[in-house]
Amino acid sequence: MNEQVIREALELILNGELSMEDTALEETRMVRSFKEFGVLSGDEGLVLRMQDGSEFQITIRQSC
Repeated sequence: MNEQVIREALELILNGELSMEDTALEETRMVRSFKEFGVLSGDEGLVLRMQDGSEFQITIRQSC
């Protein structure tokens, strides 16, 4: 699993082309907010932990 796979899966899901079960995100074991996970960041975001133990951070930042 790598960043490109996660990005592509998110694009497909958010564009309504596939469901989570039809992408690599099906292997997500845990999702927590940055705050819940203890990530020191001024941004909002999510931490995804996959079944293989890999972790990904998704930062959410509003554009002006």
